[in-house]
Amino acid sequence: MKIAFTAVLLTISAPLLAAVSAMVDQDKIDETQVVMLSVAVSGSQNYSEPDWTVLDNDFHLAARSQHRENVEIVNGRVKRILSWEVYLIPKRAGSLTIPSFRFGNEETDPITIVVSEIDPELRRQINEHVFFETTITPQEPYVQAAIHVTRRLYYSNSVQVRPEQFGPLSIEEALVVEIGDVKRSFSVRGDSHHNVLIRRSVVFAERSGELTIPASQVLVRLSIGTRDVTLPIFSESKVLRILPIPNDYPVDQNWFPASDVRISDSLDTSDLEGLSVGDSILREVEITAIDSHSTGIPEVVLNTHDSIRQYPDPPQLSDAALVDSVVGKRVQSETLLLTKPGAVEIPQTEVTWWDPQDKQIKQTIIEPRVINVASGLLGDSVEDQAVGANVPLGSEQDAENLASSRFLLPPWQVLVFLCVFLGLMVALLVLFVSRRHWPFGKEPMAPAIGLIRKRLKSRHPSEVKNAMADWLVAHLQVTRVEALQILSSNVEAERILNHLNESIFNERQYTPLVSSRDLKSVLRKIVNNEKNKEISSQSFLNIYEEMGTGLSSAS
Repeated sequence: MKIAFTAVLLTISAPLLAAVSAMVDQDKIDETQVVMLSVAVSGSQNYSEPDWTVLDNDFHLAARSQHRENVEIVNGRVKRILSWEVYLIPKRAGSLTIPSFRFGNEETDPITIVVSEIDPELRRQINEHVFFETTITPQEPYVQAAIHVTRRLYYSNSVQVRPEQFGPLSIEEALVVEIGDVKRSFSVRGDSHHNVLIRRSVVFAERSGELTIPASQVLVRLSIGTRDVTLPIFSESKVLRILPIPNDYPVDQNWFPASDVRISDSLDTSDLEGLSVGDSILREVEITAIDSHSTGIPEVVLNTHDSIRQYPDPPQLSDAALVDSVVGKRVQSETLLLTKPGAVEIPQTEVTWWDPQDKQIKQTIIEPRVINVASGLLGDSVEDQAVGANVPLGSEQDAENLASSRFLLPPWQVLVFLCVFLGLMVALLVLFVSRRHWPFGKEPMAPAIGLIRKRLKSRHPSEVKNAMADWLVAHLQVTRVEALQILSSNVEAERILNHLNESIFNERQYTPLVSSRDLKSVLRKIVNNEKNKEISSQSFLNIYEEMGTGLSSAS
């Protein structure tokens, strides 16, 4: 029935007091029927539309009408009457509740809807036309190992379904990677022909114990005989037993499950002939792991000779989809500075990992290499080279000093660059003052950040890990997967994550590695670094063009 809301409570003297109501056209239905909910409010204020997401637990929002607004002026007082109508489809049988809606200091009464199960024969006919199938492998996975989840929705030509409803998985205490978008297929089983929507996901459980793969649901419309039915279709939820780290896995090695691990070392293809003291080599080691996310690939300690100094760069992490698997990649780069002559051996490096299918410890090896280093023109050590070149040498900056001595710019080019840089800084300062906030995206809501700060102090390692990721999500507007990649690319944050993972995966008592204050400091530095990268990437091209113009005019 259609609900008409009229002006009431005219005797109330307080002009800001609202009169509110919520009503339904029927409160007893079956699973295939639709409920019309009418919500109305009257008062002197202009209220916004109710938050319909409070209905998501029990109902699908099938449709909603445009809100209606009437304005009355009585004795010089303005009264607005706002009303909305929405159409709801129950998600299940049972006693369901439409919660209260608040408008200012007033709220509507909750409404109970009794939903009965549909006739068994009708249910059987529906199940012939549309149904879910979910496959999960393996059935007893290890913690942080890949779990392959494939969900298929079969439906006949008499069924209408929107593929965008077939959303990604969302699981607490797990990292979920979707393999592409929803794909379409076709199935023939005996005399039955069905269209198929397929969604593949890879799940990485972050702790041992029970893990629930939640039920999926879509809203469909189908015709059975002369009857049109609209109702939700559900898959079954699945509970998995997640195995802990095996007892025979080495305690001095980071837990690393994967179905295959391959390593490439740029030294294998580099020209290592004719090298002398003072020369440098760029080494790049790429670790590729099938059925492992890049954030789960541990740091590889690259051993070297005492006469070689190492200058590592931050690791680069990336992920790709291969058929129905995730392929994680970690690239570790470093500059090797040769400091003494002779035959220099770079020792063998082993990467230990666990094969969940074979249930075996395996190793992938980087073979040793020998580099023949000749004496330099000015001596037998890198210190002699620096003295001969009149370059000051520091214990940590020798490679940079040697490199910079070869690539000094003429003074006029330095002056042009400084002018461009200062101009950019002035422009950013003006933008900052004019906007009264830092001009790199909207700042996160204070209450959300305040809650994250409290979670960083938690005694539960999984809560701290999630809070670290949420901090970057809130400040950088990235996904959780991207946040974990950023954390794993930072040396200090990766050290903290490894400590947290040891407690989570091994179910050990958690002792914080750093204080919550130091942890927040690390996170702030990461946020600043990422924002600076964004500034550099946006402004580099303009700076380059301006320098090119300056160089042309100077010449």
